[in-house]
Amino acid sequence: LELAAAMLDYYPQWIRSRPKYETLWVDGVPQVEVEAEIELPFDATPYGYDRVVYQVTFDRIATDEWGGLWIIEYKTAKAFEIRHFMTDQQVSSYSWAGQVVYDRPVMGVVYQQHKKVIPVGPRILAAGKISTASNMLTSHRLYKLALEKLYTDVSKAPPQNIRFLGDLAAQETEHRDAYIRRDLITRNEHQIAAEGQKILLELLGMLDPNIAIYPSPTRECTWCAFQDPCISLDDGSDYGAELEAISQTRAQEYNTWRPYLRILSPE
Repeated sequence: LELAAAMLDYYPQWIRSRPKYETLWVDGVPQVEVEAEIELPFDATPYGYDRVVYQVTFDRIATDEWGGLWIIEYKTAKAFEIRHFMTDQQVSSYSWAGQVVYDRPVMGVVYQQHKKVIPVGPRILAAGKISTASNMLTSHRLYKLALEKLYTDVSKAPPQNIRFLGDLAAQETEHRDAYIRRDLITRNEHQIAAEGQKILLELLGMLDPNIAIYPSPTRECTWCAFQDPCISLDDGSDYGAELEAISQTRAQEYNTWRPYLRILSPE
């Protein structure tokens, strides 16, 4: 709880000096936690269904200063991840679905990551001076505030501290610092069309009553909460009991906080 509160408290400081993405409003409704259904052009009658819909939930829909439409996706992470962007299926499917739902081009996805660490200022050494350790995790803003608190003005700080402050500034951009990073990920029209085709192809497997279902372990299994039941399924153990032990029915009051979420009107 302390970590979550500290991360949320830092965000207003971070966003203050960075490009704004204003929440889109449609018919007086802010496009936040948008749940949408898209009816797919697929004949499902041979499978016993009237229609097939694609469900999607967007964290937020926003516009940039030029009016371009962006899908905002919020993530928390122990460390920033960027290597998967070009093949990230979520980004591709969001770009496809966004264009269908809003009937206008989508610029891309703002992939915003919040590092799961409490943002703190620089360490104060035993002599009362401010640390310049290269392995210290802090931000330019927090370091500057610490210098101003101790010396009243950055220009009065020791040269090594001023240099360190400059190094922090060089490491940061308008979209990232040590604690928050957002990447603007785009897909061209060919990629978006390809994703739509993949979604339709997936239906063939999803609707096939004779499809073979089996575990497909990879090295990614190490983080999966279902690893033990999966192993038990193969070795003859009671995997059903294991599933019951690690799962529970979501309480009805799970989302009772949502009615208290205050969203400011653009007016």
